[in-house]
Amino acid sequence: SRTARALDPTRVNYVALTALFRYLEHRFDDAIAESQRALDRDPRTYLALLYMSVSHAAKGEPAAGLAAARRATALT
Repeated sequence: SRTARALDPTRVNYVALTALFRYLEHRFDDAIAESQRALDRDPRTYLALLYMSVSHAAKGEPAAGLAAARRATALT
């Protein structure tokens, strides 16, 4: 969200939080893009992988969703 970015646009969790907002708005492509932005900054961002996973699933892309979920699970 703009508020999250305004607070600190470099914080990876703020970028991941933006992905959650896009998901909740049913803007799944944007949620995936925001998740990827967070992962580009830090590939170990669990929340970004989680939001990417559910966004892919919501788009009817279960294989991509499962791949992101597996990556997230590997971090725990």
